[in-house]
Amino acid sequence: MLIVLLSLAALPAHAAEVTDLPPMLRGDVEVRFDLSVEDARLVESGETVGKRRIADNQLVYAGTLSVYDGLALFFELPHGVGTNVSFGDAREMVVDADFGAGKEAGTMLGSDPIEDPPVVQGSGLEGTWVGIRGAPFSRDLFPRQHDSTSWLLELGYRFKDKSNFWTVNDAGKRGAGPGAPAFRFHGAWSTRYRASQPYVTTTLVRTGRITTDVADASGQTTATGLVLRPASSADLGVGSELVAGTYGEGPSAGQVGIDCRLHFGYVSWQDIPSGLYLPSVLDLTTSQAATESEYAYVRGGLGVNWRIVEYVQLNLGGDVGTSSPRRIEHAYPVYTGMGTLDWQVHALLRFRARDPLFD
Repeated sequence: MLIVLLSLAALPAHAAEVTDLPPMLRGDVEVRFDLSVEDARLVESGETVGKRRIADNQLVYAGTLSVYDGLALFFELPHGVGTNVSFGDAREMVVDADFGAGKEAGTMLGSDPIEDPPVVQGSGLEGTWVGIRGAPFSRDLFPRQHDSTSWLLELGYRFKDKSNFWTVNDAGKRGAGPGAPAFRFHGAWSTRYRASQPYVTTTLVRTGRITTDVADASGQTTATGLVLRPASSADLGVGSELVAGTYGEGPSAGQVGIDCRLHFGYVSWQDIPSGLYLPSVLDLTTSQAATESEYAYVRGGLGVNWRIVEYVQLNLGGDVGTSSPRRIEHAYPVYTGMGTLDWQVHALLRFRARDPLFD
């Protein structure tokens, strides 16, 4: 056991995956697949009135080019392969008999079940991200500085996108993504302790507003000039990448890392079209923006980061967690229940241009 620990401690001091940045005039090209699923109960006055599943499949095409050691430009092009909102065991939304006497307009308590609950589906290209990344400290890029930590800082901007999940286009298809512009601030810090590389990440996404007409699945315009503001978010991650083994030398060298992580997050309120995240709403709200309340989440994850050779990286992993209850639309007293299950699957294939052509 002592020999194994000593051999692991002697492994090359590469920076953790979260703080990795190409050297000057090198870059990365990658394809990432993310599947996110949320299974929730719909609850009104403590009684379950339905079930809901939100499944989001996304492919992201991305590239990074370092213009100098510790300074890089990047882009990300998300493609929403499919976003599906489906319901089960749901009831109709009906006018509350006590409406006007301190009660909201609608209720699902005691109403008839929906025989064929709706399914909301969308797909398409989303807003492109562009930005800059910097590494003021790096164990890989600046070995002469003998840095004990590696830092990665990022500032990104997402362009507004006409195609979004909130409305149906002229071709009768619903888009994907929020459609709104946004800023992203991201930071990652890692160090090394024997064979492990502990790290901390922070991500803040600040989303702007969009003004759009809203059409339903039949192509009928239900609202014009609706002002929407999709949710902003903040995430704090802590974890450690354990180097399980290395092999080879030079360009054929590779390594396998085990990534254990824990994430805490906050998602702000958002203004979106009424009727997307409830199985049934009243006609009086279909032309209005509905406010979904804020919530918090916690997730734990495990992944495998495999440097197949110096130029190819394959990451596989998953996360599972839960989120706090939230009010789905401000006009109706329907919430997600306690014990909402969130789970995610991630896969990434990265091609790393590392040939010293310009040295």
